[in-house]
Amino acid sequence: SASEVEAAAALGPPFPSVWNQNRAPRPPRLPPRGPNPHTDRIALTSSKVRLNSSKRMLPCFAPIGKSGMRLGICEALSHMNLTGRGCCKLHIGIMTLHRLTKEMLADPCNALWVPKSEWQCRHCLGVHEHDVDSDDDNTSDENDPQKERQHCLICCMVDLPLEPRPQSSAGS
Repeated sequence: SASEVEAAAALGPPFPSVWNQNRAPRPPRLPPRGPNPHTDRIALTSSKVRLNSSKRMLPCFAPIGKSGMRLGICEALSHMNLTGRGCCKLHIGIMTLHRLTKEMLADPCNALWVPKSEWQCRHCLGVHEHDVDSDDDNTSDENDPQKERQHCLICCMVDLPLEPRPQSSAGS
């Protein structure tokens, strides 16, 4: 009945929690912050980028997959002496990279930046430029630069590069 429910509510919970009794009152909520020009700029800049597309930066090369990107990120981070505390050095590096990339999204566009585009690793699909200091002993055919074995700086494999695909013209 309704009177039993009211009586039970007046008595409180059947098993009072010691934690709730000794708990300090919650501090008041902070007022909402106004617009943040830094994050607003990031939102505007990132709206210019659409990742769910088949358009490749370099149409003559295969797109790199997640495993190749992860290798490349870990390789790049391994060259940096970063600061911070955390569960492990990798996650400190990833968080540092995350913060920096958020800042870089707010930078102006740079139409002159392009990825390396001379050869592609057949293992991780990373793209590279030719190494001017490459050893002569890793050459299979000295007359054909495409037949030269290359050292991938992302996955560390040494192999013949993938052949670039010919670019199809729009009118064909």
